[in-house]
Amino acid sequence: TLEFVTDGQRSGLITKEGDYADTALTAAARAEGRIVSVDVLPLADVLDRYGAPEAIDYLSLDVEGLDTRVMRHFPFDRYRFLAMTVERPTPELNRILFANKYHFVRNSLYDSFYVHESLPNFAEIPKRPFEQLPAKAF
Repeated sequence: TLEFVTDGQRSGLITKEGDYADTALTAAARAEGRIVSVDVLPLADVLDRYGAPEAIDYLSLDVEGLDTRVMRHFPFDRYRFLAMTVERPTPELNRILFANKYHFVRNSLYDSFYVHESLPNFAEIPKRPFEQLPAKAF
């Protein structure tokens, strides 16, 4: 169970490493009663629970700065995403993806796009030189 803040048009989990660290922003939300507790599960547990196949066509990962935390202990030996986008991946997350046979394709505004080398037409996909996106700044 983690705390979740709603802040007008923005929302997210309150953690030490996400977009919503426990700061003045979350203190104000707490004072206004805009924080609720939510149950969370590791991504692999969700995939296991619903019988996901080993090869998944596409994953869009956008969890408000917690993308690295979600993928840090992900069982890449059990599941692979043939293509994925990640909102503002950290350098650590890029290292994790590269170590697990994901290749950078390109950035698009705030998202980075990757393909797994097992994708059937992998060799035909144009890949740009890697460029790290900057962290989100409030």
